[in-house]
Amino acid sequence: MLVTGIIAFACAIIFFLDELAEPDKYYGSTSFAAVSLLQALNAWAWLLAILGFGGRFLNRNNKYLSYANEAVLPFYILHQTIIISIGFYVVQWNTGVGPKYLFISLTSFIAIMLIYELLVRRFNVLRFLFGMRWRTKQKTQA
Repeated sequence: MLVTGIIAFACAIIFFLDELAEPDKYYGSTSFAAVSLLQALNAWAWLLAILGFGGRFLNRNNKYLSYANEAVLPFYILHQTIIISIGFYVVQWNTGVGPKYLFISLTSFIAIMLIYELLVRRFNVLRFLFGMRWRTKQKTQA
């Protein structure tokens, strides 16, 4: 699929550059249909290549993956509320979109992870409310 994606991308650039640059001008033509088909093939090939590489090289377990796997649902539940809460104030700043996006992304990620780590992960009641398994106490050996 990787080879197919590379070839499809190269063919689109080499043979259909005008159609890609000005799609309105060529809309409805045979060349427009061909480049649309080529773009769909290209997108599917790259998607399947990425999934194939992920299945081949990212199928190992480690402590970070286990941590992230446990944090997925609480992160999902918290993310919208935190992003909107921070974004409500940040969008009013008199600055460009880039710095606003960067600030919202970084601060919301940090806030979500702090809430997860300091509250949700440590208390069984919150673990239950966020769809996680109860944490049992570890037995210490004497």
